[in-house]
Amino acid sequence: LVALTTMTRMVDEERIGAGTLKALGYADGDVALKFIMYGLLSSMAGTAIGIVAGHTLLPWIVYNAYATKFVLPPIHLLFDPAVSAVAVALGLVSAVLPAWLAVRQELRDKPSELLLPKPPASGSKILLERIPFIWNRLSFTHKVTARNLFRYKKRFAMTVFGIMGCTALLVCGFSIKNTVESLAPRQYEDIYRYDLMAVTQTDDFEACQALLEDS
Repeated sequence: LVALTTMTRMVDEERIGAGTLKALGYADGDVALKFIMYGLLSSMAGTAIGIVAGHTLLPWIVYNAYATKFVLPPIHLLFDPAVSAVAVALGLVSAVLPAWLAVRQELRDKPSELLLPKPPASGSKILLERIPFIWNRLSFTHKVTARNLFRYKKRFAMTVFGIMGCTALLVCGFSIKNTVESLAPRQYEDIYRYDLMAVTQTDDFEACQALLEDS
């Protein structure tokens, strides 16, 4: 939804340029290729950075976080082609598909219509305007805000989902931080209640047990 809103705004800004190209005889596919390539290049650049960081940087951060509390074997970084393929597919769907949908809707108009600014959306009353007891008590700023929220549903949804995603990432980050910090005290104070732990091989267990009993 965020990508579709962004690409729709970009197509609207390039409306006159698209109309000029159509008037000069360029096919719709040639005009749409500009926006599709923009979505393709940006999504593939982000996907490439994400794949590299996901296979190297993030595992190293998690490994070092646990290595401060536990003795771990050396880390071995591996490449997962299945996960990388899914990431590429999601990148294409989230950027290229919205670009194609946005420009396809715009190119349905004739060149003469594209050369003119896009007409504003027809105004209509929102639900709060039909409740005078509430609407008349709102300030001008609050009325404009309410109109924007109810009339531009894509922008409203983009704002809500954007803030929701950022908040979820913050909560997840703080949760991981609190988990790592409280893991060692809970493990060695609440679960493990002994002062000494001896680790032996299977062949030396009986000799070690006898040594402990004698001491």
